[in-house]
Amino acid sequence: MFAQRLDGQSLASMARTLDDAGIPCPSGVGPDRNPHRSGDRCTLRTVAAILANLTLAAEHGLVGYEPGYHVVNPNAPGHAAPFTLSSESLPTMPDPDAHRLKWIIGQVGENNRYVILERADGWFVQVGYGDAAGVPAGTYALEYQEGSINRHFRCQTTDREAALQLLQEFRAGSDRWKRRHLWGPL
Repeated sequence: MFAQRLDGQSLASMARTLDDAGIPCPSGVGPDRNPHRSGDRCTLRTVAAILANLTLAAEHGLVGYEPGYHVVNPNAPGHAAPFTLSSESLPTMPDPDAHRLKWIIGQVGENNRYVILERADGWFVQVGYGDAAGVPAGTYALEYQEGSINRHFRCQTTDREAALQLLQEFRAGSDRWKRRHLWGPL
């Protein structure tokens, strides 16, 4: 589908092609997940949602279009995001909002063991998970670095909300997260 879209095929044409080939839409394959949909055919919205899926797009080396966020190609030349969100297995996201921060913390676990929110000046906060982060299973390693490696600190928590607050407050320019935890040099 990604290759077809890059070749200029319209969303409507892609939906017709899928229907003509007898390829079921997601709600047809998983009706229990989508009981409010008939699942009998692919629609333009179905194709758009599939193409906007960041995980699928990353697997194909693409940046998907998200209508709700108006993200077309955040990696375009000349674009310098004030914040960049990256992780082990998901695509890099420029200028993540509160919704994206909450979503990505929900993805942190055994298959996506860290997330980093970096400011344009190189300062960052990081959330690591479990053994890969050097902490017990079910535990988050919270880290921040202010410029040089000599200003790199760490603490631990089992509270996913505390990990989310770290990202949200850093993004908002607040330093409340520094006072909430006991940080040690790394």
